[in-house]
Amino acid sequence: MRKFSVESADFHWNGSVGNGFFIGVVRHLKGENAGRRFLVTDLRGESPDSEDWDRGNLVVVDLDQAATGNISLFPQGGHAGGNAWLGADYFQAEADAIRGVVGERWSWV
Repeated sequence: MRKFSVESADFHWNGSVGNGFFIGVVRHLKGENAGRRFLVTDLRGESPDSEDWDRGNLVVVDLDQAATGNISLFPQGGHAGGNAWLGADYFQAEADAIRGVVGERWSWV
């Protein structure tokens, strides 16, 4: 059984000519995060061959916490904080899977 499933994925641009990025909703199926949904934003560029591949990184938040307004790294303004995840260390496989789902849909990715 896989550790996670990609529930939804797409490719976006920042404005009409901005840098593109991959984004997806991932549900963890087992382990300490079983049942949790994460929003994973992959800002590394379009492909490993592109010049902007190393410019970005992965941004990861717990989707259900974000829906309550908690996007904080540390407790502040009444929010619990702690909604920050080490994307590069723990979510690389999820980001690669999101790219695969988008690639199946769009031939140019």
